[in-house]
Amino acid sequence: MVLTIPDEADISVKPKMTWNLLKDNVPNLISHVIFPLLCLTQDDLELWEEDPVEYIHKKIDVYEEYLTPDIAASRFLMTLASKRQKSSFNGILQFINTTLSSYTPQVKELISSIGTMTPILNVKKPRYV
Repeated sequence: MVLTIPDEADISVKPKMTWNLLKDNVPNLISHVIFPLLCLTQDDLELWEEDPVEYIHKKIDVYEEYLTPDIAASRFLMTLASKRQKSSFNGILQFINTTLSSYTPQVKELISSIGTMTPILNVKKPRYV
């Protein structure tokens, strides 16, 4: 099994001893490691433009999904938000809000619109079906 930096950090979130060493560095870890791993690269954009089907196959490859840094970064964020919610969830949201604020208002409004619908999307038996 190949471990990436986000995988190691993911493992470090759960135990109290390692969390105490990690927690002060979480904001920098998110902004300088995790977020860049989640962003599309120039290669991703080129592949999307040249061959959208291949791009989707690359991003949804079941066999390689656990080996990619972006999936490891996503897992780290989920673990952080769920296992250390009290001490890190608001910081994650603050980072997202600050990052979105640097983009055009339309992007922020679109994300806000999706967030507004979250209670509807999270119900077990959707009313919109």
